[in-house]
Amino acid sequence: MSELEAAFIGPRHPQSTKPMKRGRPLFRAGFRTRAEFLQAVAERRARGYTVSHLAKVFGVAWWTAHRAVVDSEALLPDTEKTL
Repeated sequence: MSELEAAFIGPRHPQSTKPMKRGRPLFRAGFRTRAEFLQAVAERRARGYTVSHLAKVFGVAWWTAHRAVVDSEALLPDTEKTL
């Protein structure tokens, strides 16, 4: 066996030592689905959170929080909507 072949025997060094992403990333703010995110937004909105505060809590842009509030209100039955 030549010296070149002997150098390649044994376990290989990993190509990268950096942490790698594994699997599908979660939805925004750590939720698996948008439905879970909208449910959490609806719960906090019912407690009186503002859109700006929701954006800060979930770590999303203001517009994303606003859109989630609008979408979550559209999913609620008419009896639960408050003005």
